[in-house]
Amino acid sequence: METFNFYKDEKCTIWNRGHFQIDAETYEDAVQKIKSMEETPTMYDEVDVRWEDLPETITELYPKDNDGCSTIEIYSDDKKGELIFQNGFQP
Repeated sequence: METFNFYKDEKCTIWNRGHFQIDAETYEDAVQKIKSMEETPTMYDEVDVRWEDLPETITELYPKDNDGCSTIEIYSDDKKGELIFQNGFQP
């Protein structure tokens, strides 16, 4: 009996948390600055954000959540990545 090698790719969502500091005269000023940063995301370039993944928030996706595109694909490792299964379509 032979052994064959495969790999499975799954598309999921996950929340990331960014820790950062804001210099301001008051808490209210800091909150206002953050709201401005959300309206102009390039303003985040001015602060050091340390990101962490929140693995407990991983949620699997289904093709209906991904405009019909695949969220699971299985490939043959032996046949140079030949796609052998997908649960949706590839764009």
